Amino acid sequence: LAKNWKDSNDFRSNKKDQVKVEYKAQTERGRKLAIELRCVACHRFSDNDAVRFEKPASDLSQPVADWSKSCLAERADHAQLDRPIFGTNLNREAIKAYLASRRETKLSPLSTFARGQKLLEQKGCLACHSRHGVGGFGKMAAQVAKFDKDFAGQAPSLVPPSLNAVGDKLLDEALSIAVRGERQPIRMPWLKVRMPKFKHSPDELATLTQYFVEHDRIPADAPASGGRQPPGALLESVRVPTGGLTPPARQDKIADAHTLLAGQALTGVRGWSCIACHKIGDYEPKQVALGARGSDLRLLGKHIRPEFFFRWIASPLRVIPGVEMPQYNRPVAGVLDGDLAKQHAALWQALNEPNFQPPTNPNNVEQLWVVNPGERPRIIRDMFQLPKELGGGNVARSFAASFDNGHSFLFDLDTASLRQWTFGEFARQQVIGKRWFWEMAGLNLAVDMTGARVRLRKQGSTSDAGDILPLFVKSQQYSTEIASRPAMESPVHKLRLGYELHFSVPPKNEKVWVQVQEQITPLANRDADGKPDGGIERQIQVSWKRIGSLINDYEVWMGEGRSESATGPTNVQIEVSRPKQYAQSKDEMTMSAIVRYSAKLDRPLSVLPSKLVHQTPIATVKSVPGFDGVQLPLDASIMPTGLSWFEDGLLAFTSLKGHVYFASDSNMDGLEDQLQLFEEGLTAPFGLLAIHGEAATNKQKTASPRSVLVAHKPEVIYLGDKNGDGRAEMRLIRSGWGFTDDYHEWTTGPVQTSKGEIIYGLSSDYTNKNRPKAQSLWRGKVMRESLPIAHAFRYPTGLAINDRDEVFVSDQQGVQNCFNEINYLVEGAHYGVPATHEEDKDAPETKAAIQIPHPWTRSVNGLVFLTGKEGYPDLKGHGIGCEYNGRFLIRFTTQRVGDVMQGAVLPFSHSADELSGKALAAGTGNEPKLASPAASAVPLTALRNWSSALRA
Repeated sequence: LAKNWKDSNDFRSNKKDQVKVEYKAQTERGRKLAIELRCVACHRFSDNDAVRFEKPASDLSQPVADWSKSCLAERADHAQLDRPIFGTNLNREAIKAYLASRRETKLSPLSTFARGQKLLEQKGCLACHSRHGVGGFGKMAAQVAKFDKDFAGQAPSLVPPSLNAVGDKLLDEALSIAVRGERQPIRMPWLKVRMPKFKHSPDELATLTQYFVEHDRIPADAPASGGRQPPGALLESVRVPTGGLTPPARQDKIADAHTLLAGQALTGVRGWSCIACHKIGDYEPKQVALGARGSDLRLLGKHIRPEFFFRWIASPLRVIPGVEMPQYNRPVAGVLDGDLAKQHAALWQALNEPNFQPPTNPNNVEQLWVVNPGERPRIIRDMFQLPKELGGGNVARSFAASFDNGHSFLFDLDTASLRQWTFGEFARQQVIGKRWFWEMAGLNLAVDMTGARVRLRKQGSTSDAGDILPLFVKSQQYSTEIASRPAMESPVHKLRLGYELHFSVPPKNEKVWVQVQEQITPLANRDADGKPDGGIERQIQVSWKRIGSLINDYEVWMGEGRSESATGPTNVQIEVSRPKQYAQSKDEMTMSAIVRYSAKLDRPLSVLPSKLVHQTPIATVKSVPGFDGVQLPLDASIMPTGLSWFEDGLLAFTSLKGHVYFASDSNMDGLEDQLQLFEEGLTAPFGLLAIHGEAATNKQKTASPRSVLVAHKPEVIYLGDKNGDGRAEMRLIRSGWGFTDDYHEWTTGPVQTSKGEIIYGLSSDYTNKNRPKAQSLWRGKVMRESLPIAHAFRYPTGLAINDRDEVFVSDQQGVQNCFNEINYLVEGAHYGVPATHEEDKDAPETKAAIQIPHPWTRSVNGLVFLTGKEGYPDLKGHGIGCEYNGRFLIRFTTQRVGDVMQGAVLPFSHSADELSGKALAAGTGNEPKLASPAASAVPLTALRNWSSALRA
């Protein structure tokens, strides 16, 4: 064979055609030799011609006529190439004696058990797997990891799973698949060793599986050890008469909502923390030690016997000594009355329910929100990702809220429809690359409920086929209030939400505007009999004006309720009060509806552990020459974006995570060291403006002791604290521009002119050429109030205004522009990057006042002007810009020459490279900007950014 292999290689070096012919001939010759030499007697061989050699060469139960012509010959017979030679060390006489002794006594057949045991050895199973302390890679893996640097710390990834109790663990079919090495999907994808697929004969496969079953399996009806009874009621519901469990029987009983809620509590960090090590469906834990990683628990009943499951979770060490898994033989308080058997059974059923949603692991997400009993409702306005039941997708302009009774809802402000209703945990925020999004975290009670959606319907029609849905929804305001209800022992919080619907009515596409006001209140958690019956109630008030002849053809309609219930014990009721006729004397009509969403569910009484707050220590910062810097002792995980100050010196700032904070000095040492949460749940707010006294906003006055104007992606929003408790209750909204789930659709600013006018910026959608026009309104523009005043910006990230009411806007390099820009805002001007649906794509470009070279700066974001009140009169009117990538500050000056604004730019602070990794003026480096883009953001004697105070 070796000679043929060498000859074959020699032939390959000849001419191409000759090589093909000769190589084929040599290959055929080698194939015949492999058959003649009976390689198939020991090795697997794919050639069909080898089958005839699988039969024994001779019958050793009969006397051997000539031992010298057998395999025991001491000298090789070169004429018999298919005969092995064993050399002189073989005990030939012992073999001859053994064969002679068996001729007169008929051997009894080996039992299936014995044959299975021999097959286990013959197939080399224990060469890789350990079983009852025998075999396996354990010691070898440790040596490999020690001597091979590529496997340092990776020893557990080289150890195949133990075969202890495998016959008790796996269902018969799953065991057969495992023995063949054909398990899909791979159960332990982190292992660097893989089991080959075995082509066992049918008899071998049956023998091996039967051996495992006979040796390992404890009968289904065996009594539990230690006098404990196995989980009874739920387990019995899927038990079949044979005493075993089959996959169909296991799926007959669908876990109800109570069981799914219990399963979430048990698998989460409030219970047994299964999610800390185990994958469950789409959920996968992060940063788990190799030795502690667990396989996917979703639908594990398709391959694991429940009897083994219950024995395993009660004491894993009893099955596999040394396994890194704790035992769960103590009940979780507050779940299923603290009954351990019920908890074990509920865990089994929940994991085998296809719709089971694993709980959120706080360590895997950016934020996890839960509203506990007695707490105020929480609201999220950020982008939400929809579940698979809705086909995926996103809700860009959302209004999600949760009450202290455990009920939460997701309202889509783009379609004025309720998209989700959940129970339990509220929501979780995740970050994938640059994409930030939220998901409803609780148990889905119903999704895509359209029954209470306001629409226009033909007069007299009973079908929704011709209904007209709103083209556009304009948010107006929302607020939280405290209300009292006789049915409840204590006051409850209620939400108010107002919006306007725009309809287009055929055939002339006439416009109809409908005003909607909603009051949303939690329902009591108990009915009159004390049974669980909580939920939410929407009181909806609709008003509209008569518009010509339209009123004769259409009416505003809210239909009967229609919902998709995911779990069963839910109820949706809609009570609608419609005007019976239209009075000639009335121009405005109203309609009201009450929609109740209730579910007979008990909330598990368990407490979610809070994340630790890592306080930044006070430290000296030396980033700006001539200034003393101090790092503020605040939460290091906050990602600040915009800063502003009230007249009394109180610092207000926004966070990329959606928060608005007030920072105060609690010990009067001149450093802000205490945070107060003012608002949360916003969509990447990039700037804010502290409102002083009774400043006018939205043509209204407010006497709120603290109020701010915040620019977040879908809106510029006024936040007012009208009851003085330190939290925002009243929210008035300015919106109307096109908005999607694109990460880059920031809203920046705001700044305020001396006349009280609000100016803010909207990033462009120039890269999305297929974007619908309705979703592109005002993109890439700078706005004053609700009107665009400048056009064709790329990303107008920083806005600043000086004491002459001159506005400057920073923009980024890109689109054949190698400069960062500081633009002087000229009303009606275009700045070179037309949006997808720009009204005037041929408008001449207005050049930047200052072009900052790249790559000295890559992303100058926030801008602010010094007023001269900081103690440095020579710097009055100078601007400060914040470079994100290099994490440093620039200084710029401006000068008007005729009708042209120009300027110069200089370094102001050291860059990150210059400081060689020391503390920066930018703090931790997580924040997307270094300073507030708002005007009037610099208090007396200090220029401050997030984590440092710079003083003379």
